[in-house]
Amino acid sequence: MNTETETHHEFTNLQKFSTLSAADLLAQEGIRLQTEVLIEPEVTIPDLLAALRGKNAAMDRLRIIAHALPRREAVWLSCLAAREMLPEGAKVPEPLAAAEAWVFKPSDATRNAAEKAANEAAPRDLTAFCASAAVFGDGKMGTGELAKHPAPAGALGTLVWNVLLKAMLFDPPKMAEAGDRLIARGLDIARGGNGRLKDAT
Repeated sequence: MNTETETHHEFTNLQKFSTLSAADLLAQEGIRLQTEVLIEPEVTIPDLLAALRGKNAAMDRLRIIAHALPRREAVWLSCLAAREMLPEGAKVPEPLAAAEAWVFKPSDATRNAAEKAANEAAPRDLTAFCASAAVFGDGKMGTGELAKHPAPAGALGTLVWNVLLKAMLFDPPKMAEAGDRLIARGLDIARGGNGRLKDAT
């Protein structure tokens, strides 16, 4: 299989991605790419990901994926990334457990639990980003009175991207491999999969 065919296959059937054009997604979510790439009005999100792939721009690809996935799927991707950073046999941190609980059963109760877990997380517990993303899971600032206020544009995607970035840089010698794996997880989720790659540990 040649490279063009592989690239084409990689970016097909991404039905869960936002239907916005790439330019509109960047504008709506407040995304600034680090990589210089020409984005015409008709460029789709898969087109942009393909262009960034050609420039080896893993960080920007992860940023796009974090913002292009539906909220629930994006939070799930952050949870998978967070689990990659846990030591073998370690107890699952409460913020991560709370975020996963919201993914499995979205409700005010699970969002409230995620908010509590995020607020009570240890200072260096990166899984608090997962829980905070879950709080914005319905596009609002929270539950109750907070439900009257929309979450800041791009807030959920930015929280998710922070987790993905930390996971990519977690083991510097394996940064490229980690980036490719996280991107593959995100694309699998965009195709309707669960992001659990067969070769992932």
